[in-house]
This record gives sequence, C-alpha cells and structure tokens, in this order.
Amino acid sequence: MKTLPLALAALLALPAAAQDRSQEARDASARGDTATAITAMQAHVAAHPDDVEAKKDLARYLLWTGAYAEADALLAPMAANDPEAAALQANNAAWAGKIDQALQLNAAGMQKSPPDFLAQFTQAVALRQTAQAYRAWPHVDAAETLQPGGKDVNDLRRGTRIRTASEITAGWTLLDDSDDIRAERFGLSAAVRLSDDWRLIGGWSNTDYRAPIGGGYEPVSGGDSIDDRQYWLGVAVTPAPDTRITAQLGRSDTDAGDDTTGLLRVDQRINDDFSFSAGYDRNRLGISPRSVSLGLMRDQFLGQIHYTPGYHWTFDAFGSYQDIDDGNSRSEWQLAARRAVVRSSKLQLDLGGEVQWLSFANATGNGYYAPDSYKRAALTASAYLPFSDDVGLYARAGVGLQRDESFSSWKSANDVSVELIAGIFSDWELRISAGYSDRAQQAGLYDANSFGVQIKRRF
Repeated sequence: MKTLPLALAALLALPAAAQDRSQEARDASARGDTATAITAMQAHVAAHPDDVEAKKDLARYLLWTGAYAEADALLAPMAANDPEAAALQANNAAWAGKIDQALQLNAAGMQKSPPDFLAQFTQAVALRQTAQAYRAWPHVDAAETLQPGGKDVNDLRRGTRIRTASEITAGWTLLDDSDDIRAERFGLSAAVRLSDDWRLIGGWSNTDYRAPIGGGYEPVSGGDSIDDRQYWLGVAVTPAPDTRITAQLGRSDTDAGDDTTGLLRVDQRINDDFSFSAGYDRNRLGISPRSVSLGLMRDQFLGQIHYTPGYHWTFDAFGSYQDIDDGNSRSEWQLAARRAVVRSSKLQLDLGGEVQWLSFANATGNGYYAPDSYKRAALTASAYLPFSDDVGLYARAGVGLQRDESFSSWKSANDVSVELIAGIFSDWELRISAGYSDRAQQAGLYDANSFGVQIKRRF
C-alpha cells in the first residue's frame, strides 16, 4: 500500500469543520448553486474566523438570497477599516430598502473619480426605491458603461424600468360568498408618464353585483343584479424623493343614480424605519346588490403607519373612519407584525400575527354587515417562491379567531390566498390569483371565494 502524501494525510486528519472549504463555496457560487455556497462558506468561516475575504464572499451569497440581516452582521464589524466591506454593506442596505443608510455608506464610493461599478450600482438600487425613481437612471447608465452587457447590469436596468415605465392594466375579479352574493368586475386602468414627477392616471370599471331574489341582498329596484360603472381621471405627483401625492375625480353610474367619486392620498417616507399614508376617498358602498341599489355612498378617512426596525421585523398599523350616507358610520383598526424567518434562493418566508377591530354605529339592514363590535386575531404566514427571475408564486395564510356581539363564544377565522406572477421584469406581466376565507365578509359572517386575472403592459 502506497503512503499518502503528507499534505493530504494532514488534511484528512483535520476535523471536517476545520478544513478549508472556501474554494468549494466559490465553485458552487460560480455554477449558480447559492445554497451550497452558503453552507460551505459558513462552515469555512466557523473554522477560520480570521478569513476576511471568505466573510465578504459569504456576505455576498447571503445578500443574493435576501438574508440582509445576516449579511449586515458579517460586514458591519469590518466596514470601518475595509473599504470593500463598507461598499458591500452599502449595497446590502440598498437591497434591503434602507435607503438613507445605503446612500450614507455609499458616499465614499461615489466620491471616487470616477466612481467604481459597485458604487454606481448601489446608488441606482437605492434611488429607484424612492418616489422619484427616475433619479436612478444616470447611475444605471454609468454602471452599464463600466460593465456593458453583464447580467447584473441587465437586471439593474430591468428592475429600474418597472419602477419608472408607463403602464396599462386590464383586470377581472370575481367574489362569491356562501350567501350567493357575487361581484364580478372588469376594469382597465393606466398610469402614463407626463414628466419626471407627473403621471396621468385614469381608468374604467364595470362591476356586476348579483344575489338571489328573496335572500335579502337583492336590489330594491327589482331583479337579482345591478351594475356599477365607474370612470376616473387624476394625477400622481412626486414633489420630493420621499413624497407621493395622488388625486383623482370620477363618476359612479348605476340604475340608482350617478354620483361623484374622488381620492386624495399622501404617501410619505420619514426615514429608513418609518413611512405613513393618509388620505380621503369617496366611493360607492359596493358590498351587495342591495347596498348599490339604495345608492349608498361612503366618505372614508384613512391613515397607515409602516415601521421596519432593523432587517427582520415589519409592523403595520391601519385606521379608517367611514361616513355612510344612510346615517351610519364605520370605524376600523388593524395592527399587524411579521418577521422574516427564511431567506433563501428557493423560499422567502415571513411569520407573524394581526388583530382587527371593527364597529358600526347602527345595524341598518341595508345590505352590509354592520356589527357593533367585531374582533379578530390571527397568526399569519406569507411566502414567496421564485421559479425564475421573472416568475414567482406568492402565498398567504391566516389562522385565527373572531367574535362579535352576536357570538356566544369565539369562532374560527381563517383564510388563504395565492398569486402567480409571470413577467415580473418584462414588458408584459400576468397575475393570476385565488383565495378562500371563512371569516367576516363585508356582507356578513360567511365563507367566500375570490379569483382574479390581471394583465399589465409596460411601455
């Protein structure tokens, strides 16, 4: 038996965790196997904690899968003394939506003459997430000049285009609950770029509301159905990188009469952690054929706060007040929290919970559910499964309990929905959705199904 070479014998004598697996990780990365690259490099870094280059490569792999918290934890201790680590940390922050942090960390790279590829790339990724996404284009062009024809540059251009292109969207939705209340909607909408900061928005929709005669939700005008035809026109303006204002006016046309609809909304980003929306809209109380046939309109005031501390947690708070022109009013609060649990090239999974409180001043019997005090709490899970860069599946489920003043005890309140998205970065995008719910619907406490198809053309 031949004697093993001394170096190989020494290597085999090492514990597996202590072996140099960095090249194995880099080879896996080169062939697109990011999961294997992460596993191998994590083992290598655990055995060789002083290997700075391996840590930076591991951070890159984690960043590619959306594991931003883990990537930042590796890069932050090195960033002060390692310009490359600082540049990677800036890039990681940009992808995570931490725009202020990304721009601050990237400032040193942008001050180079000329800025290098990664600095231009990071600047584009950060700026395209602002309300003035067009500000990213000079940096996209600069990155393409430095590395023409590369996949990263092509992806950067495609990802920036979907945030700045004009678009026309056609859609169909169907809602159907266990009380045979159906709402089928066809719609067409457009958002057309007028200038960098101004967009013309408009649309048309026709919703057919149906319910069986004798069930209490049929139109008061007779028959079992009524249509609501809506038209609207408005503008969306971005006066600052962190501000978007949307305003529109329209008409709702039914057999019960015509009425004016409208919306005014402000979306404001405060910093990397806080953003809020506030607005007012007036529209048809489109819940059942009865509510539509009575000509009911509602004025709604709403506010929402979005809080994202760090990289793992997301918190949302929503509140609204509606004044309904049958003399009723509606108040609602919702709180939700979720945590990023899995971030990999094959799955992104969030787990969390939400609570809801809903109250009406009166139970009018005008074709909509109007509890004095409705409460719901649920555990939630949401997942995104990317099949390719351009195709993915989003799924969401909630399992919980609900109760209003008519219940003798808490009852189950569950729902699930899925949406297939094809053409995420393409001129044409298709979305197909389906959902099921057995919790409180707008017409009452019934289970319901929903289906939808949406086709979008970007130009």
